[in-house]
Amino acid sequence: MCSRPWSVYRRRPTKLSRQLTRGDCCQLTHSTTWQLNTMALLTNRKLAYEAPLTNPSALHPKTTRNNGRSGLGFEFRRKEKTTAIHRDDWTLKVVGKLNPLVNTPNIDHMADNGIMFTQNCVTTSVCWMSRATLMTGLYSARHRQTEIGKTHNIFNLHPWNETLFPLLKQKGYYTGIVGKWHGPQVKDKLDMAFDHMLMYYGKHWVSRDGQTRHVTDLNREDALDFLRRRPKDQKFALKVSFFATYPSYQPMNESKVWYSNVTVPMPKTNTEHHFKLLPPFFTNRNEGRNRWRKRFEPSYYQESIKDLYRMATEVDFAVGEIISELKEQGVFENTLLIFTTDNGNFHGEKSSDLNSKVSTGSRKNGTPLKNRSECH
Repeated sequence: MCSRPWSVYRRRPTKLSRQLTRGDCCQLTHSTTWQLNTMALLTNRKLAYEAPLTNPSALHPKTTRNNGRSGLGFEFRRKEKTTAIHRDDWTLKVVGKLNPLVNTPNIDHMADNGIMFTQNCVTTSVCWMSRATLMTGLYSARHRQTEIGKTHNIFNLHPWNETLFPLLKQKGYYTGIVGKWHGPQVKDKLDMAFDHMLMYYGKHWVSRDGQTRHVTDLNREDALDFLRRRPKDQKFALKVSFFATYPSYQPMNESKVWYSNVTVPMPKTNTEHHFKLLPPFFTNRNEGRNRWRKRFEPSYYQESIKDLYRMATEVDFAVGEIISELKEQGVFENTLLIFTTDNGNFHGEKSSDLNSKVSTGSRKNGTPLKNRSECH
């Protein structure tokens, strides 16, 4: 979570001189904004942006009129294809565009040719609740999917057929999800949302067809298979849910040589001294403390953070393959690409007890959101 989210919102135009500033931003989070942004692009609506952008020139202002009022807005060309790339436990610090130690050229290219939101935040920094929010546009207090699969609240406490993927399917999109769903699997409800489903998660190494494969490679393969087998005369929307970079950090064997000659600076607050400065209710039994021991205590820090970076680079390679397939099919320029995550993790920054994603965070724990789309 972070204290100052970016925002995308619909508003009445004010005056032509209005500029892209941080200003009086509407406090919306990544899931709500993703749905607004996606539905606007798919339905040819107009949105006005106020957000810190890495590439403001990607938006070209034009004068719009609303009941006789002039304003500064942005008009997007309708997109008939959507690919949402959703990764697990990924912070802004694991993006090469913002951290030169990390090699993610394909993801960085999305930022260079689209929009990168540097204050993207989650409403609930817990995997399944954040994912339920992403799918429904509702805060966890509304969807109440507080357990992974024991309850079906995500489907029952609000009109499921009015959420993102059921709406896309109703509008004629061929919809699919591959990888991590992390929610209740109620067939008739999921059938309302997805034409194609291949859901799996929980292990970095998976047995398939008599072979042991890395889950990131399977995520890549299954995404490409969807794109190649989809009806070519139909619009499509695909959600690719990578399991990486979920801990424990286990990259592919051939990736272990990457980053071997790099020394990653350890956060200055990642010390026993800073732990002792915390209030007394932070004890050695705290879950964040337990996760810190297994990942980012000084004796393990270098290998853990490098394995995390290796997994991120593996995902980036898969993203590049997906983009190449879209280009080969001739649909890349008509595809909205979204790259985001469910939550982020501390990597030892908030002293040795506030590790992981379960503690209240700040901008340090922001999550990536990139949008590659042609706008004019």
